[in-house]
Amino acid sequence: MVNFFMKGPDALRLLSETGINSFANFPVNTAKQFVPTVFPVRAEFSNWRSEQRAWRESVAFLDQSHHMTDLFITGADALRLLSRIGVNSFANFGPGRAKQFVAVNHEGFLIGDAILFHLDDGEFDLVGHPMVIDWVQFHGETGDEEVSFMRDGNSLVRDGNPALYRYEIQGPRAMELMESVGESVRDAIVTAGAELGLVLVGSQAYSSANLESAWVPSPLPAIFSGQQTAEYRSWLPAERAGSLAGSFTSDDITDFYLTPYDLGYDRNVAFDHDFIGRSALEEYSGAYSTTPDFPHCMWSYMIGAALEEAFTTMTEPTRESFMTAIRSIDGLQAPLMLDGTSITTTEDGQPAVSTVVVRRYNGQGYDNADSFE
Repeated sequence: MVNFFMKGPDALRLLSETGINSFANFPVNTAKQFVPTVFPVRAEFSNWRSEQRAWRESVAFLDQSHHMTDLFITGADALRLLSRIGVNSFANFGPGRAKQFVAVNHEGFLIGDAILFHLDDGEFDLVGHPMVIDWVQFHGETGDEEVSFMRDGNSLVRDGNPALYRYEIQGPRAMELMESVGESVRDAIVTAGAELGLVLVGSQAYSSANLESAWVPSPLPAIFSGQQTAEYRSWLPAERAGSLAGSFTSDDITDFYLTPYDLGYDRNVAFDHDFIGRSALEEYSGAYSTTPDFPHCMWSYMIGAALEEAFTTMTEPTRESFMTAIRSIDGLQAPLMLDGTSITTTEDGQPAVSTVVVRRYNGQGYDNADSFE
């Protein structure tokens, strides 16, 4: 066990802002189990297995009103600010449209991504994890654009109801449901969806969706080195600076950074406007003559494929049936796997993936590596 000691007049305030524990009546010389941040959404409405199957077989209902931060950006220069920061093209990005907004630092390393909604002329809503939202707000407050911000944190930090409610309807019968609902809201959606097999999805199943799509939710934001990052860190509350996890270690923080190209976000990069990090990304883009392999995503694709195979072959919606199915996979070929490799889970004591190849970036793509050194 590692003991981490904190001192200072604001130590208790920092802990109360970053955890979900109550620190009322928490006297000196006592201890408390620190609970990590959790989704402020019910974990399961039925069970995570049927909830995961719903967005592939019928229709799933996901309440996205509580776990993300909204940054409402308004003003005559709102679009100019977003264009100055985002790597995306903003041509033909009119009201009523949305896109995956991606931002990098001046050296071209990823800050983060979020969903940007163009609500009306001069009105936008940036939704997602705080990393890229903080970056946009910082540049808006320190730049020369005429903009204003209204920030609505998630339900763990917000007092009261969300500024707006956001629901996701997903699955092969989603459009059929929406056509039958018309202009009604949540209760009408749930009622109308009952005959279509609508399944309410909790946070446990929702959190697995990124495994199917190979989206990387929270890469370390590249804010610990580079131009203007010291000023940004002085502005940023300490609890929103990000964290590291996993087995990889290095004394060089830039070893943990990623570029949009490392995550397959090259489809989002457009050099039709000036933005922070453009010159660095132009150099990176020249190194990627073709779309390279993305080892960061490969494990997610394989896990997602294995889960899909188990859900397809399980005979009953029970844990026992799922465990039998997940342990009966033999010779499955998943997306992005190397030729001649497969997923097999039937041999006790043996790894599920038959071959693992270590690859190293060579400046233009990835070559097989002979060692981990």
